[in-house]
Amino acid sequence: MSRRRPVHGAPDETTMPIAVYESWLPPEHPLHRPRHGRTQRVALICVVAFLLLPAIAYAIGIRPTEFENHKLAALPGPDRGFGMFTGLDKWATDNLPLREGGVRAEDAISQGVFGELPPKGEGSGGSPFGPSTGGASSVTPEAEVAAKRNQYPEVIRGKDGWLYYGMDVSMKCVTVRSMNDVIASVARFEKILRESGRTPVVLVPPDKSTILNQYLPDQYAGKKCMTGYRDKFWPEIEKQDHILDVRKTLTDLRKVDPDEIYFKNDTHWEDMSAIAALRAVCERIQPGVSKTWKAEKVTSTTRTGDLARLLGSDQTEPWPQYRLTPDGVSGGTPEQPTSLRSMTTVRNRPAKGMIDEPAVVLGDSFSLPLDKYASNIFSNVSFGAYDDMDGGLTQIQNMIVNSKVVVLEMLERGMATGEAPLLRPKQLDKLEQMLKQHPK
Repeated sequence: MSRRRPVHGAPDETTMPIAVYESWLPPEHPLHRPRHGRTQRVALICVVAFLLLPAIAYAIGIRPTEFENHKLAALPGPDRGFGMFTGLDKWATDNLPLREGGVRAEDAISQGVFGELPPKGEGSGGSPFGPSTGGASSVTPEAEVAAKRNQYPEVIRGKDGWLYYGMDVSMKCVTVRSMNDVIASVARFEKILRESGRTPVVLVPPDKSTILNQYLPDQYAGKKCMTGYRDKFWPEIEKQDHILDVRKTLTDLRKVDPDEIYFKNDTHWEDMSAIAALRAVCERIQPGVSKTWKAEKVTSTTRTGDLARLLGSDQTEPWPQYRLTPDGVSGGTPEQPTSLRSMTTVRNRPAKGMIDEPAVVLGDSFSLPLDKYASNIFSNVSFGAYDDMDGGLTQIQNMIVNSKVVVLEMLERGMATGEAPLLRPKQLDKLEQMLKQHPK
């Protein structure tokens, strides 16, 4: 380092700014500072471990599991616009290997040390986005939907140990289409099918928070906007003759057996409710067809509900299962779908009590228990999802083209959100043209 000539009135060389990094100074220098102190090294190790351990886990074959009540979020692409960035958080969270183990560990520590389940964002009052006027929040651009819904709790702890899915709330408080627009699209879907010579049935199962709302807590985040939407939604559904509302059917079933409607620790309905809904669907298709049906309880196992798993709990509850015979005598339950992402087709020898026309049942997770029994009631039926199949929307539309009977099962919260691609105006235009070319 070159010497500087002293300047009158200026500080001498010993007080001039140092020309080297502090970590390069000799250790004995009073201004020496290590490049990485002990706390810095610990922080760096934690950062490296956080970034590398998921990659290492993936490399050795450990994959993220769908232990929550939805499919794993896909990596958002440029076609999402700004949503490509807002969706990264959900993708990274869902696809973190060993996350389920972390949730269970959190539950074990919380219950073992503190004697209570870990908090899952429960709150009280109205929407986290400010005061509500009593109805759902205004229609939100797709890029903002996920971020806003994530501000609601995943699980709502109700009374007497009952659990509710947070999306019962968030999907009504944050929508992408207006209620009237969605209902109009469903009406057009039904009209297109009927005019093509097909028999359509649109089934809308109620959310657990609707049919068993007496166990909801007195206060929870989003209560005002959720109940406001629900109280407008069902009166509108009642006006639609083409939509099958099974709330009364389930209420009547509950009077006979109050324990067999919806699971306590799961968001879905139990098998007997699915059978009751299937009976209502088939009576809409062919009145009187279910007179010979016989549902016989064959076993009762246990299961851990999806909501319990979200809380990291292994708590189980009874799961009664049945054998449904169309003629009351013969038959069991043949091949049944375990996933709706790929098409499953079941064929049976026609018998009394069966729907003997080519059929397709499109639904969400609520249709899986229904499909299990429908596979023994239809002589020729295909099952799939209305919004998420390996072959994309084209496969869904082709399944409809090849069927005489079309059953669309869409849960209350799924219809409320208005996100089903099948019901988008452009896709309805395409479906209409396809069915005009292939009438029944």
